Amino acid sequence: MEPDDLAELATLYALQALDEADLAWVDERYSHSPDWQVEVADLESTVAMLAYGATPIAMAPNLKERLFERIAAEDALESATTAPKESAITDPATIAEHQTPVTDNLAELLQQAKNATWQPYSYGQGVQVATLRVDDTTRTVECFVRSFGQTKFPQHRHADSEEILVLEGDLTIGSQIYLKGDRVCSLPGTVHQPETLEGCTLFLRTSLDDEILL
Repeated sequence: MEPDDLAELATLYALQALDEADLAWVDERYSHSPDWQVEVADLESTVAMLAYGATPIAMAPNLKERLFERIAAEDALESATTAPKESAITDPATIAEHQTPVTDNLAELLQQAKNATWQPYSYGQGVQVATLRVDDTTRTVECFVRSFGQTKFPQHRHADSEEILVLEGDLTIGSQIYLKGDRVCSLPGTVHQPETLEGCTLFLRTSLDDEILL
């Protein structure tokens, strides 16, 4: 190898610019050469001083705040676009479907909710209910439920299967948070006490024979 080639190789070595294969080859061939060790040591000292010769640049204002805002935005986007794994659902009797239903159906239900006749719900302060239809034969009811702020709904036991579609806001059941477009199905006999942190509007299909526990 020519001296110029060796000097160039030593420079790349000091800059840590060699890939693993070349680095292994260099170490095997030159690691025991005193001249090579002196050359590399001098270059590494020079490389170490490069950072101190650069002109200092002031940190951009609010850099930390903007960085954390970006991280939070990316986390929110990932949460909104990624369906939770089945293992994230702690209640084995609750089936969560984080798939937005057909847009027209959701929009239609929202419009029906806006035009509905709302009544105070006797089991929840600040909660309103608007009944869509009641079937005495199957003992089922379809209705809208809404709250305009933080609310804990009554604890209840399901006499039959229940379906909830979140039309607006948020709903928490156990440790799982559901947002607009999320559908939650609960099995007969299960007990839970949903709550909302910011308020919500829900479409609900459930049994007339559900038991209010609290």
